[in-house]
Amino acid sequence: MIGISYVTGKVLRFGNKTIGTLIAASGISATLVFALPFIQAFYGVENLKYLFMYDLGNGLMAWTVVYLLAGSLGNKKDLGIKKGILSFVKNPMIFALILGVIVGMTTFQLPVIVTNFKTTLSQFVNPLLLVSIGVLLNFNYFFNRKNLVQLVLSAGIIMGVSVFLAYIITSLLGISSIGQKVILISAASPAAALAVALSVEHDLDLPLASALVAFTMAIGIIVIPLIIFL
Repeated sequence: MIGISYVTGKVLRFGNKTIGTLIAASGISATLVFALPFIQAFYGVENLKYLFMYDLGNGLMAWTVVYLLAGSLGNKKDLGIKKGILSFVKNPMIFALILGVIVGMTTFQLPVIVTNFKTTLSQFVNPLLLVSIGVLLNFNYFFNRKNLVQLVLSAGIIMGVSVFLAYIITSLLGISSIGQKVILISAASPAAALAVALSVEHDLDLPLASALVAFTMAIGIIVIPLIIFL
């Protein structure tokens, strides 16, 4: 998806900041926020394993490849390789990701107080991000023809191409029935609010980022139920 976004942006002559936003939006999807409730309600907790497998790759890409590319296309393009890597390594989310993977691969159990604090804190993150999207969203953006073309093409990559690729890959791997449906729902998840945060941090195309998250969420409300009932 990241490669497709980059090539598409170059072919259509999008600016670097717009390409960076497209990469951030296509490389990070709101699977846990958007897809999880649907999957849990229709397919049960036992089938969430497919979602978590998909989201593991989603999270790894978000804080490695996507973060580096977004920075190189935004305000960190002049840092050079050495300073760019240092800026990447100093990101607290990298430490959090590494720590999470280490804990997940061991039998170590976090203290109950830490687990409860983590759960409580995580409940505030997404609402705050969604509020920020509402604040940053400019409705006049939708009335500009050029903006609409970029928005529709970007949404098509984020949701259309990803679902198509997910269907092809699951079919080739022999994954069918509920497993395939769960992966397709995950692939149809809208752009994550984190894309807006990265656009702010890296000085990318913020109006497009906000519009993409809002627009793909609206599409997701229609597309995901269609996948479930087809």
